[in-house]
Amino acid sequence: MNSTNTTMDATTIAATSATTSAATSVAPKRRVVVTGVGALSPLGNDWTTVRGHLLSGRNVIRVMDEWNGYDGLSTRLGCTVAPFV
Repeated sequence: MNSTNTTMDATTIAATSATTSAATSVAPKRRVVVTGVGALSPLGNDWTTVRGHLLSGRNVIRVMDEWNGYDGLSTRLGCTVAPFV
């Protein structure tokens, strides 16, 4: 290894270290407040319905006949999400 390669390696390491230190020390702290959660689920469109179906062990998987026209699918099982308002 010659001195030029050694200098380049040391310079690269120093620059990387300085960039990393600067990025972490300057970044402002931010807070997030979660005010609610939501989901699109085949089990229902509101928490009461989803919870009831989960607790009862309801299975909403069905054979998706409308997928028969697609070649290359390895399954025909799926779940649909009912329209919601």
